[in-house]
Amino acid sequence: MACSSARPCCVIMNSYHTRLLLTVLLGFALFGARRTCFSAPSSRKQRPLSVVRETTGMTIHQPLPGESRTENMSVAEAHLCSHIAEAGRRGDWLSAVRLWNKYSGSAIPVITAALHAAFRCGRYREAHRIYDRLTQLHIEVKPLTLMVAMKIFGKLNNAEKVAEIWAEIEDKGWVDKLSYGARIDAAAYLGDMEGAAQVLDTMHSLNLTVSVYSYNSAIYACASSSPPSHAAAMFLFQTLVDSGMQPTVVTCTNLARAHMNAVIPKLRRVRSIVNEYGIKCDPIFVETYLAAVFYGRIARNAFTAKDAEKVFVGLPDLHEREGKRKLL
Repeated sequence: MACSSARPCCVIMNSYHTRLLLTVLLGFALFGARRTCFSAPSSRKQRPLSVVRETTGMTIHQPLPGESRTENMSVAEAHLCSHIAEAGRRGDWLSAVRLWNKYSGSAIPVITAALHAAFRCGRYREAHRIYDRLTQLHIEVKPLTLMVAMKIFGKLNNAEKVAEIWAEIEDKGWVDKLSYGARIDAAAYLGDMEGAAQVLDTMHSLNLTVSVYSYNSAIYACASSSPPSHAAAMFLFQTLVDSGMQPTVVTCTNLARAHMNAVIPKLRRVRSIVNEYGIKCDPIFVETYLAAVFYGRIARNAFTAKDAEKVFVGLPDLHEREGKRKLL
């Protein structure tokens, strides 16, 4: 990575710490990551990360179908449902909630669209309120409604509610590949790696197709558990590969998260996986990997060499920390 003319290499290479940092950053340059992808977005209005991932086909969770059924809905409700869903796909919560707040009906597709929009926009507490409104109506729900709700309560760290909704899905006979995927997602958000692994095992025992999304979520569960389990994450990764699936940048991002407390040589294995499978890293992966190297002490979107140096200055004990890591 080229140095700025205002900061010659000879000035910043005097410190062991800065040499280590530049080595890490050089590693990402070898991935083919461009400097432009390390810079902060120019627009102040940023879309939620979940929306960015979804629009690029790199969502962290199992994608759910949109609510397309229009029975028992008026023409106005069908249009409203479509507009709320579209706002959610754009990550435009202000538009979605403005439309939702004007609605006083009880059409399940409209309510589900509002739930899904809130989830996509990361507005989980607002989604909770929408779900509460739904339960007060005492009307028959749809499978998609419960799948979205289960993921929402996973985000809210409400394991009891997740279990309750899953039991309802089972009681109604709505268990299928999609609902299993949503259950794994909820477990991932809860940091419940045992629960995620159990669902994967069940899917395999039923000869259901397990997608890379489900494995990515299960690996995320390992990263979200307390403490993170890099060993379990690598086991799931190996199972994914042995099943003939191609890992994605999301797979590697979640692996990096799971290695937050791992020794440096194990963390470097994640970097070698990126090279081995020809995965094009993105800013989210870079941020996560650096966070793992520096114990989470890195600001979001701090991807230029100058910003990374600022992060480094706040870590005068990095060498000592690395030494402690080797004892793990």
